[in-house]
Amino acid sequence: MARLSQHVSNLNESILKLLEKKNIFTVLDFLEEDPDKMCNLSGLSFKDVIDIRRKLISKCAVKPDTGLDVYSNMLLKAAKISTGIECLDEILEGGILTGNICEVCGLSGEGKTQICFTVICNIILNLKQIVYFVDTKHDFSATYIQSMIKAQHYNDMEIQSAMEKIKVTKLNDIYQLINFLHELETVLVDNPCRIIIIDSLPVLFAPFINANNNDGLGLINHIATTMKYISTKFQVVFLVVNIAMMSFDMSDDVEIQTRSGNNSSEISFMGDLKPGLGKVWHHVPSYRLLIKKDSSLPSSQRVIVLVKSTDLPSGKSCVVEITDKGVISVLI
Repeated sequence: MARLSQHVSNLNESILKLLEKKNIFTVLDFLEEDPDKMCNLSGLSFKDVIDIRRKLISKCAVKPDTGLDVYSNMLLKAAKISTGIECLDEILEGGILTGNICEVCGLSGEGKTQICFTVICNIILNLKQIVYFVDTKHDFSATYIQSMIKAQHYNDMEIQSAMEKIKVTKLNDIYQLINFLHELETVLVDNPCRIIIIDSLPVLFAPFINANNNDGLGLINHIATTMKYISTKFQVVFLVVNIAMMSFDMSDDVEIQTRSGNNSSEISFMGDLKPGLGKVWHHVPSYRLLIKKDSSLPSSQRVIVLVKSTDLPSGKSCVVEITDKGVISVLI
């Protein structure tokens, strides 16, 4: 708390010393003291004490914003972040809205990481902004991204400049992720960005599967709350990779202590698949994208379905192809 002498100009040195002898050093000390008692301690008139209190409250108190001010500020800072995949951007009506958490969900090997890499290339090449990439699987490939950029006919200098915008952090456990998120708030003040990618979140929760305590429940709730706070405060997007599992494999003893079924609106779009991490995480993402193979399509092609959205119609889908340039749209 600020010292009293820094905020009150009409208190002379002798009065300040009198107050300090009575352990009144800060603005809070002064405001908490009874006005009548303060008159006796300082020798000031009751009118002067009340006047000082009003000035201190006006100068030091936190002023609440109106709902309109908060909404207007959000609109001013918000933006749609293009994924770089044309058909997916059409489904998202321009891209992912900042201030939200977006999840890419699918079975192992379906192309979730390739979507993340395509988003990275779009941001560092076209938007020319920093991307923070959290690597929990320790399989981030700078070489692969370089080859994707090179396949788009960029020269060596442009490739080097783009690669410098990727900030990779390798994490080994959930506690390191928590530390990273708390440090991120300070980092973003001086090094702002529009998107933070976590590939992938379920890897960090493996130790809590079949656990006999509720540590996983508390940790995932803490992470979700922190991510939502950061995304809202800095108007960034968290793009999180989650694993999908066959629903008949998700028995009560195989999931983190946060288990529950899908809501009915998502079941019809996901079929036998179910997003991992359980009940608490299930409602966290504002957007959930399911990427999956389709037996009627070539092996290099995938279907992406918007199975959940807080502001867009769900159920829309598109077909994409995984190429050496990244994930691209397929015209049907």
